[in-house]
Amino acid sequence: MAERERGGRTRSVCTTCGRVAYRNPLPVAACLVEQAGGLYLIRRRAEPGRGRWALPAGFIEHGEMPPDAAARETAEETGLTVAVGALIGVYGYVEAGGERSGIVIAYAGTVVGGRAEAGDDAAEVRRFDPAALPLDELAFATHRAALRDWSARRGRP
Repeated sequence: MAERERGGRTRSVCTTCGRVAYRNPLPVAACLVEQAGGLYLIRRRAEPGRGRWALPAGFIEHGEMPPDAAARETAEETGLTVAVGALIGVYGYVEAGGERSGIVIAYAGTVVGGRAEAGDDAAEVRRFDPAALPLDELAFATHRAALRDWSARRGRP
């Protein structure tokens, strides 16, 4: 592999066959889980963002549709079954150093079953009143942006 100019960018290209090794962003699905006027967040068990709050979210699996991934990740991390609703927004990120980037697709979700219990990479799951969301303790800027857009749709600051 060698670095070559392709498509207006420097990319890794095979010096034998000329095939480009594209580094595409990883797709992530997130869910803003509502119940009884509150919103569920998880406290992260591991890096990145260990100990900080986040939306239930995770990587979309091969062959999985984004809303299905949002429901699956919510169940894995919170123990809650959700009906995935409207798209809240799509948010991009680039990790420090530029090694990885991703696209977070955030949906509204309503609890339809289960019991709130931390699982998978969540150390804790808690329902917050919208006015008491720990915005300064969020692990990811993309989650902060999704919460901002969710709040704006409800006429809240």
